[in-house]
Amino acid sequence: MTFDNANLFPMGSKIAKNGNLTIGGCDVTELATEYDTPLYIYDEETIRTMAKTFVKEFGTRYSNTVVAYASKAFLTKAMARIANEEGLSLDVVSGGEIAAAIAAGFPAAKMDFHGNNKTPKELIYAVESG
Repeated sequence: MTFDNANLFPMGSKIAKNGNLTIGGCDVTELATEYDTPLYIYDEETIRTMAKTFVKEFGTRYSNTVVAYASKAFLTKAMARIANEEGLSLDVVSGGEIAAAIAAGFPAAKMDFHGNNKTPKELIYAVESG
């Protein structure tokens, strides 16, 4: 990046030859035109780098540390796969979050299911899922 405060942007951010901001190789102006705004754009490079950093830094200082991604923040199959590949556990609070994670191939044994107001159906599903 060649502009002030570039460190505020995702790691995969660049200014293209046409002057447009790109994130992860995607032209932000084109994305806004196609999907409208406001638009959330996630940069895989930043997500993976931050996950690795958290796992490494906490693991170095605290031997039995488990770093969990809070699925309520944003959960898709791609995000669940990234979390798993980077050694994160998954913090889930609903049957829907469990189902989404399982559909992505995330191991149930690496999910932490918690919170209040769970239905009996959700509790049974969580136990049966592993």
